[in-house]
Amino acid sequence: LLAAFPSCKPPLSLLVEHVPRLLPRPYSMSTSPLPQTDTGATVQQPPTLGFVYTVVESPRPGLCTTWLQQLARGDQVHVYPRVTSHFHAPDSADASFVMVCAGSGIGPFLGFLEHRKLMGVKGGFAWLVFGCRNKGKDDLHAEKLQNFQQEGYLSKLSIAYSRDEDNNGVKYVQHIIQSEAASVRKLILEDRADVFVCGDAKNMGKSVHDAFVEVLSEDGGDGADVMKSLVAQKRYKQDLWA
Repeated sequence: LLAAFPSCKPPLSLLVEHVPRLLPRPYSMSTSPLPQTDTGATVQQPPTLGFVYTVVESPRPGLCTTWLQQLARGDQVHVYPRVTSHFHAPDSADASFVMVCAGSGIGPFLGFLEHRKLMGVKGGFAWLVFGCRNKGKDDLHAEKLQNFQQEGYLSKLSIAYSRDEDNNGVKYVQHIIQSEAASVRKLILEDRADVFVCGDAKNMGKSVHDAFVEVLSEDGGDGADVMKSLVAQKRYKQDLWA
């Protein structure tokens, strides 16, 4: 507002009086809570806390992300855990689950896969559907994901590149869900797979939900009712932000 009306120059005391109180910024852990063991060693290291965030520069710098970007090694950050939720890696070693995310929404799923690796879990079927803009530019965790897949902790990896011209019409994660309709239905209806969705609530979250409804409506099913049932059973879980 002040940028639009530069002649308006209220005193700082008045601005502070009307500015709302800053709220905590919630982030999803991208690491396992388990201690890690150095390669070739038997000494366990304390658990590390990691999370993924996007540095926002336009239309204005993000408040918390800009502050995080400016931190130096050794600086302290005050954090606290939120009330536990159902958004965590499945407890059963034989569980099948689908992870859908875009951009920094990949954060918690890196934690899921790291946790499976530290637990030595390769059972079930773990499918990651990830969306970003450009191959080789925005898929910052591609190598780590490929390693998880080669080692057997990630069963299937599907990536949608929205800005690449050779994407064969698969621009967003919901397009992958639609193109893999038969596999999605089998996992959810027959294998009772859980579904985890992480990303933007307004666009990505709604589009992914609608894609699942569409896929589960094929073959004469009622996708809307199936989705309601999945939500009620806590088998469709979302970690979304506005």
